[in-house]
Order: sequence, then structure tokens, then C-alpha cells
Amino acid sequence: ANFVATVCMIATRGERKYRWPLASAAVVLLAVPAIAVGLGVSFVTGTGLIVLAVSTALSAAVAIGALAVAPVAPLWQRAAAIEAMRSSLQQVDFQRVLLELRSAAERPPYATRTNLAKRWMPLPLWRHVAAVQHILGWHVARLLAFSAFIGLMFWRSDPSQGIVALAMAACALLLGLELAGSVASIADQLTFIVHYPRGSSRVLTGQVLTTLLLTVTIAATVVMWRIASAPRLVAGTLLICAIGALGATVQARLGSPDMSAMVQKYGPLNVSKILWARALTGPALVLIGAVAVFHEFLRPEPLSPWLYGVIALCIAVAFAMSRDPLERSIQQRTQTP
Repeated sequence: ANFVATVCMIATRGERKYRWPLASAAVVLLAVPAIAVGLGVSFVTGTGLIVLAVSTALSAAVAIGALAVAPVAPLWQRAAAIEAMRSSLQQVDFQRVLLELRSAAERPPYATRTNLAKRWMPLPLWRHVAAVQHILGWHVARLLAFSAFIGLMFWRSDPSQGIVALAMAACALLLGLELAGSVASIADQLTFIVHYPRGSSRVLTGQVLTTLLLTVTIAATVVMWRIASAPRLVAGTLLICAIGALGATVQARLGSPDMSAMVQKYGPLNVSKILWARALTGPALVLIGAVAVFHEFLRPEPLSPWLYGVIALCIAVAFAMSRDPLERSIQQRTQTP
């Protein structure tokens, strides 16, 4: 398995002329034991052990030969991304873990990017398109996958069941995280505030609204066909998707933790609690909002009019946290003893 994985990694990241020969070799190496099983060969017999020995020897030979054409630079960048992902996981920075995981898995050719960001686009939309244009295929694939899961739970499940509503909220959070990359990039670049003459809050507001609008629009294309027969169900689903998007922008706005500042301010014993609180802020808002929406919109009978206030409060708090100015973060860091 390790030998074949090595061949696959070199095939997917190496030069084009070696791609198909190595990929074909990997398919053959995987097919040998599968064909043996299909022919009724048992691997506890002498014949099975011979098949395994031959398959292992061939895999080792192909992998050793493929190492001669291994693309060192892309694989080194992938290793660096995996190491950064491990460091982010230790800091309970799940937003950064997802970004590093994508960087390790995709590693697009930046030199061949297409220019999809046009001047006529509104600036917040232009920022989003410019950030994803070099990974557009992966980006669209993930959006389609999350949308399909939401549609599957909406059309083929029973949203009046609480577990279905929670699963829908989880998919909405993932969909929002995929669309909140522009917010995360702004939050992680504190030095860029010198380029915001009107303050960073206005820039963040534009990106948060763009993420919210894109998420709701994608969800609407999946569920709006049922608005005539089940308007409250459609409204509740769209609200869950909106809260999921805002929960994602909260996580993106929090950015990566400043460990040195946290240690100085809260002490080493409390850092883990702060890290977990940061990591769970967005999901907690999504959970509270989704539970309120479920009891007010998805159940056969609304539970209480007070839940409208809970939903509005979750949306307001998430929006306010998402557009919190970067200048305030810098002030807090400079005032840390």
C-alpha cells in the first residue's frame, strides 16, 4: 500500500509525460490482488502468498523507479502544509486546519490560473472570485457536494426530526466555511489595515454579506421548488443556512490565535480553555440558532414566539462578531502587559 501510494503521489504531482504511465502502473498493481480474490485465491495458501510476494515486489520496483522522477518541490510544499496542519490542530484552529488540508491536497499550478475576477464585479465579490479562481474546480466540487447533502436531507429525509435539522446545520456550516475564505484572509493580514482608509469593518462587512448572500442563494436553488407546498419548511432551511454561513464567518474572523499574547494575558494554564472557546464559538452559535429554527419552523407546530428573538439574536451576534474591526485586535495586542 505504501509503495502504490508513493507511485500515485508522484503521478498526480509530477510532470505530465510521466502521469499516465505511472497512473496505469498503479491501477495494475492494485488490480493484481483484486483479480486474485475474484478468481478464488486464498491468501493463506501457497498460491496466495506467491501472488502477494510478486505484487509486493512489483510495487517496490515501480515505486523505486518512480522516485527518479519525483517532483521534489511540490512534495516538499505538501509536506510543509501537512506540518502546518498538525501545528494548527495542536492550537485547536480548525479553520486553519481546513485551509492547510486543502493546500496539501490540491496544490494548484498558480502560474496557469485563469483571470475570472473582472473589474465590473462588486469589490466584495471580486475578492471572493480572485481568491478561488486558481482552485475553481475543487471549490465548485465542494460547493456541489455540500449543496447535495443539504438537498438530500431536505427532499429525502424528514426535517421535522431534530437529528436531520442538526445535520443540515452542520452542512450549512461547512458550506459557509468554503465561502468565508475572503473573511479569513482579511483577518489573518492585520498589516493590511493601512490599505483600508475607511476602516476594516467596512471591508469585513462586505465580505460577510457576500458569504451570506452566496450561501443563501445556493441553498435557495436547492429548496425553493417546495415553497408553494411548504413555505415554513423552506424558510426554516434558508434560516439554518444563513446562520451556518454567519457561524463560519465568525470562525474566519477570529483568525489564527496569537499564542504569545494569550500566554501573557491569560497564563499558560488557561490557554487551552481559550483555544477551545475560540474553536467552538461559531459552531455554538450555529447550534443555538439551528435548535431555535427547528422548534419554530421545522416542527409541525411552532413552540414559542420567543424563539424568533433567539434567532434574531444569534444572527445579530454572529454578524457583529464577524465584522469586528481589525484595529481593535491590534489595540488589544498592544495593550497586553
